[in-house]
Amino acid sequence: MKEEKRFSILIKGGIGKHICATSLVRYIKEKYPKSKINVISAFPEVFFFNPRVYRNLHFGTPYLFEDYIKGTKYLEADPYQYSDFYANKSHLSEVYPLAYGFPSRNKNIHPEMFMSTSELKAARDFVENNKPIITLQTTGGNQRGYMKDPTELTGRDLKQEVAQKIADICKKEGYKVLHVKLPQEYNLKDTIEFKDGIQFRRYIALIPFIRGHIGIDSAMMHAVAAFKKPGLIFWGSTNSTALGYPYMTNKYRTACPTPMCSRPHFSMPDITPEGRWVCPYGYKCQEWADEEIDETIQTFLNSIKSSNQLKIPLNKEHKNINAKNKSEEYTTKVVQDKDAK
Repeated sequence: MKEEKRFSILIKGGIGKHICATSLVRYIKEKYPKSKINVISAFPEVFFFNPRVYRNLHFGTPYLFEDYIKGTKYLEADPYQYSDFYANKSHLSEVYPLAYGFPSRNKNIHPEMFMSTSELKAARDFVENNKPIITLQTTGGNQRGYMKDPTELTGRDLKQEVAQKIADICKKEGYKVLHVKLPQEYNLKDTIEFKDGIQFRRYIALIPFIRGHIGIDSAMMHAVAAFKKPGLIFWGSTNSTALGYPYMTNKYRTACPTPMCSRPHFSMPDITPEGRWVCPYGYKCQEWADEEIDETIQTFLNSIKSSNQLKIPLNKEHKNINAKNKSEEYTTKVVQDKDAK
């Protein structure tokens, strides 16, 4: 593909998939440094303050084609439909460029997020009054405005009793637990919760100041990966090779012949005579025993006890920890956490 001066790229899917798409924007800008990139999406807040983005547009923007797309190289694709992804051979971020017609894979799978000074100040003030904090997301895939029956969790969600046990262990070890959730998702006792319909960016702004993250394959995991903070991820039906990050602690159960099977498949028909594919093993991947949770959580908490250095977040391109130019690679500024365990 010859270098185009201007691109317009349409990003599809949920907020986690949008966060992964920041790696595509970085790939394009590094390959074509002089290009201008319009990003069109359902979640433009993911791309706020991103210096690689020329115009950040919601797909419902009036006169979108007439004012922004016309005269650019328009790209629309879905990496979920790329065979290496749905066969669990390659990470989503790795195949993003191939799906959009670029000639090579993305060598850096980590997303990147940019925060404003005011967002960071609010996050720091919050953490100062509630540290040390661990974020916990145990349900996901729930878009804004949609209800999910709490008795019908997806194959990647953790059951409420398992999530509560995790929160209880963290509390016992002296951590404050911030439960990342939507209002319609289940509640946990003795956790901090934002109840005012808060924007997801408020959670993201906290990441540089948290001690670590515990959760599932969902948006918060991808956001945590942008800052390379410690993470413990419980995998159910989705696959860590296709969606996870090797530097994190990734746990899954081998209770069925096909763990992390990635079924039902997204963005393509995965239909049986009875309807949409349903696990024939009764989602055994979600049946975490108490002893499994105890050992896994304690091991993770022990591993982050000495993590008393907080990364000042990414708000300038040349300070980004994912910068290609190693001479400009983000250098951690150390902030001593008085409550370091």
